[in-house]
Amino acid sequence: MGEKKRMRRIKGRIAVVLSFALLTGCLSPCHFSYGAENNISVESDSGIQSNSENELPDEEIEPNNWKSAATQLSINEPCKGEIGSYEKYKTDGEDVDWYSVKLKEGKKYKINFDDYNRDFASTFLYVELFDNSNNNIDTLDYSFRKYGINYYEFEPENTGTYYIKISNYIDYRNTRNDHYYFLQVDDITDGYHVDIFESEPNDIIIAATDLTLDQRCRGEIGSFDKYNRDDKMDIDWYHINLSAGRKYRFNMDDYINDFSSTYLIIEMYDENGNLLSPISYIMQRNGSNDYDYTAKYSGSYYIKLYNYLGLRYGVEHYYTWLVTDITSEQEEKEEEKRQPGVRYEVEPNSSKATATKLTVNEECIGELGSYKKYKKDGEDVDWYSVDLQKNERYRFWMDDYNGEFEPTTMLLNFFDPNDNEVKTNGYRMSWYMEKYGINYFDFVAKKTGTYYLHLYNYFDNQTEAEHNYALLVQDFNVTVSDDFIAGSSVNIKKYLDINQERVTYKTDNKKIAKVNGKGIVKFTKESGDVTISAFDKKSKNKLGSVTMHVKVPNVLSKKIELEESTSISHNGCEYITCDDITPTWISSKPSVVTIDSSSGKMDVKGKGTATIYAVYRGSSIKDKNGTKKKYRFKVKVI
Repeated sequence: MGEKKRMRRIKGRIAVVLSFALLTGCLSPCHFSYGAENNISVESDSGIQSNSENELPDEEIEPNNWKSAATQLSINEPCKGEIGSYEKYKTDGEDVDWYSVKLKEGKKYKINFDDYNRDFASTFLYVELFDNSNNNIDTLDYSFRKYGINYYEFEPENTGTYYIKISNYIDYRNTRNDHYYFLQVDDITDGYHVDIFESEPNDIIIAATDLTLDQRCRGEIGSFDKYNRDDKMDIDWYHINLSAGRKYRFNMDDYINDFSSTYLIIEMYDENGNLLSPISYIMQRNGSNDYDYTAKYSGSYYIKLYNYLGLRYGVEHYYTWLVTDITSEQEEKEEEKRQPGVRYEVEPNSSKATATKLTVNEECIGELGSYKKYKKDGEDVDWYSVDLQKNERYRFWMDDYNGEFEPTTMLLNFFDPNDNEVKTNGYRMSWYMEKYGINYFDFVAKKTGTYYLHLYNYFDNQTEAEHNYALLVQDFNVTVSDDFIAGSSVNIKKYLDINQERVTYKTDNKKIAKVNGKGIVKFTKESGDVTISAFDKKSKNKLGSVTMHVKVPNVLSKKIELEESTSISHNGCEYITCDDITPTWISSKPSVVTIDSSSGKMDVKGKGTATIYAVYRGSSIKDKNGTKKKYRFKVKVI
């Protein structure tokens, strides 16, 4: 390639990098470093040079048309070569490129051949591998295609210099053009075995490629420029199962060392598709990127990868994924102590930015080191975050988990979404609690958002002891698992812990249930879900709510006839569907028909007419909370 053409290519690349730098506010290439949880900082990396001539790979040294003039390769370093077309060079002798490389016995190598500017669509290269004694070890007939790479894995029997000969066999399209390629020899003795390949198309989360721990997966990502032109950026989605509390290392590596000017963005999502942690990589020629992550729950995680900027327009880039479990022995011992299905504090959570996320109504077990033990290196601090809703009432519980807090005083600071301190509570976890109860305080959120709890050890005299505690944020929005029956009633106070004297109640559906000022809920005629809410009459703050599911039994027969001499057994549920809800069965005339109050079994006793009542949520017809005479049928004995 002419010197002017080569310099124009270099200047073009520098211009693109500088444009990107100006757009992002960096005068040198920038990268994102993942620090505190979900906090991304942008920092200049002086170790990353601009895309100047010094950053380009080694280039073939011409003339290298014979073995004695072979261009020397370095392990794990790419070299750019140029091969003339067969037709162009056959008049003066076909163009041949020779390369030499020093290899060691007992090692494993991979020889990579890659099209540099994607113009090999109809070109065939003839590639041969020789040892130092000029013995032909292998002949590889490569066909360079637009979207493919070619490689050959080799384990030398002897240490020494080996030679690679590349000659242009034939091309059908650009008979007078020069073709450019990358040649690289990688030492893959300790890795790079690929177990899984990206499953295309995996551009959406539901089509994510499944990853397996300790199995390397190879993927391909298109350049930003290529896909931006088509208004379709290439995206690769992956899925993997992780276990709560265990630490994992996500390793992403350049596969054929062609990422010298490419920015990739990797994002992690939870099982519900919520973004957990954006991670940005600059893939460099000889670099490997690691990211350590402690799983917050057991289950599915999703990883989204896309090309933010690639300076090699129209080029596909190849990478590998490897996820390994790096939980330490100490962490594994701690894991063994944990009960399955129990949520635990996620360490480290010593700052607000790394706060452990709490779920309302779900208890979390935490551990706090002694004050004296930690004051040498900084006091142990636990931060928690929890999402609360405006005007909702919550109760914050804290309890000694394993009965070891007798001499310990702990402080808990509570902050709203604007970082204002809402409440400070000093807790003394000791035998004192057994007499006077555990620690809690009630709180009504003034706005919807994320609130924070700051917990630390104020004083204890167990200098080497860790203390375990249980933390629970409970709301007063109760969903009752019992089914209620239209026509019955219940006192809402049975389900709500309300200490206020002046309280008002509201129903969200009067067709299903009504409520009076004393909190008595009367279920009307229809089935469905209804929510009854309680409010402080003075402050209007919501004190809690109860959601109930209401059913309407079906009376199949209002009147039946039985013979006095019948020996056939009958049951009340044959005439009123119970729908898995057991009523109290009552006969108005046991002298005519008796019925077992719990099973509904009926026995004929004599001639006459009796009414059979199914009383739900009550023990008798007179029960004020039961359905009384609403569900019934008549039995005529003849």
